[in-house]
Amino acid sequence: RAPRKWVCSSAWLERTPDKGEVEVQVFPDPHYNSKKAIQDFMKEYFGSCHCAAVKFRFISDETVEIWKCNCSICHSYDYQHLFIKHEDFELISGRKELSSYKFGTKSAEHLFCKICGIKSYYQPRSHPEMYSVNLRCVNNPPPIRKVIEFDGVNFDESIKEI
Repeated sequence: RAPRKWVCSSAWLERTPDKGEVEVQVFPDPHYNSKKAIQDFMKEYFGSCHCAAVKFRFISDETVEIWKCNCSICHSYDYQHLFIKHEDFELISGRKELSSYKFGTKSAEHLFCKICGIKSYYQPRSHPEMYSVNLRCVNNPPPIRKVIEFDGVNFDESIKEI
């Protein structure tokens, strides 16, 4: 059995075979910051477009769940969606090199590098509080724990099931 990773006097993280690291709290601690403790056990990743004009970093679990979508734009790129909360993502460089494209409902903002044309991340309509990072654009990406096949062709019906 692996040693416990204590995050405060009353809580620790344990690795389980099916759920990865799970927080275990023995009794409530009013000074315990759960979000901070969990971030301490997340890993920092870096990514970019093909020409590296657009560079970003984010924190994420060490194994991830991704979505594969069959809509007209995602399918053509074989895009691997890794959803990252806005506060866990930072654009390092290339803001001026991004070109925005919206279609259909115009609620998703697809961001392409003006130089190489790669969409390394964007603002999806399915997760307005997160960015979708293309896992294929991440240097040394985390291993994929689970793949969700999302029916983006029938978005309105499919999103209700999530």
